[in-house]
Amino acid sequence: MAATIICSFVGFQIGSKASVPAPIFATRQRIPMVPLLGLVCTLILIVPMSTTYSGFNLSQFGDALSDQGQAYSDASTRIAEGTHSRSGIVAMQTLLSPLTLTALPFFAFEFFEARRYRLLFLLCAMSPIVWSVLVGRDQQMGLAILLVTAAWLLSKARKGTGLSRRQLSILMPLALISLVGFGARKLSRNPAAPICAPGSDICTVPHAFPSVWEATWVTVTSYASQGYEGLGRALNANWHFGGGFSHSPALASLIDPALGTGSILRVPNQLDALGWSETGYWSTALTALASDFPWPLIPVVVGSMALILGASWRAALRFGDWLSITVFGYTLVALVFIPQNLQLALSGPTYIGYSLLVILFVARGRKISLASTSEGPKKLSSGRGVDRPSWQDEPSRVGANTP
Repeated sequence: MAATIICSFVGFQIGSKASVPAPIFATRQRIPMVPLLGLVCTLILIVPMSTTYSGFNLSQFGDALSDQGQAYSDASTRIAEGTHSRSGIVAMQTLLSPLTLTALPFFAFEFFEARRYRLLFLLCAMSPIVWSVLVGRDQQMGLAILLVTAAWLLSKARKGTGLSRRQLSILMPLALISLVGFGARKLSRNPAAPICAPGSDICTVPHAFPSVWEATWVTVTSYASQGYEGLGRALNANWHFGGGFSHSPALASLIDPALGTGSILRVPNQLDALGWSETGYWSTALTALASDFPWPLIPVVVGSMALILGASWRAALRFGDWLSITVFGYTLVALVFIPQNLQLALSGPTYIGYSLLVILFVARGRKISLASTSEGPKKLSSGRGVDRPSWQDEPSRVGANTP
């Protein structure tokens, strides 16, 4: 963990100091087509996804909200049926993911930056909330909160402003209310049972009908710590190369049957024999990465993720384009979740869409860099596809903190 933290710090410093080219066809005069299409696709997908993953449809939103335990149980049953039972909707999610991933981070950023596109931001924010209620799970809502927070941080940094006392007085009670609400949702799934933290020999709250406060502190502390216990167990496993795709359970479930690689005993597969659980408990993102990378290389892999975070942070600060904002937001999500799991890799559509966007982000810089070398800076800045924002060099808009 110490090596991972050090590599992350070094990677971010390198990335945040890297040269970032101007995005192609960037403009602030109209809504970019990619995030707009992403929002439209997101809204369209809610209907088939609700019937595929949830026991409730959109017209039964109130019923799902009033019985989150049943919503969670029904969604778990649907998920347990396997990918083949929903291959059509998964394929559609995957094809559209490079678009749908961009909508929320971009429109959240635009809202915080200049109060633009309020309605579009509201639609983006409502989508994961509705989806979270229908399936009785917190994942989508948590991801949405992190992406909105990332957009807010970018906006604050571009303006060169810090947190005011008024903002702190609002954020601190809001954070407390969110934690209590999180505990209440967990409690609603099984309100009569004692609370047993994952991996614990005894129940932390042994009596029936625990309170919301008990559910909150046990859940929060368990979320913060259980992954490290799993990591400690995983370090005792025997390492085997998983093929390069095994760090993503979603990809492994698709590729293993085709290649016949399902018999490989990867590091996470050995957790049950080591007194932990491969699927029921967390063991940090490092254990998932150990399916494909030897333990000594994992800090370097995480460091490369931090490098992407730094480069996208710098590009988003300078240009505010949808691609840089999206790559920054989702990379931040991946790094925040490292103490729990490799979050983005759990969903095949999300992981594939994110990977394509990262490739596009890296290739964009490489392509323009090569063009600059061969054609010279004058030809590049004269209009060959580079439409620079007119305000990018204005100190009042960009802020003193802009690299």
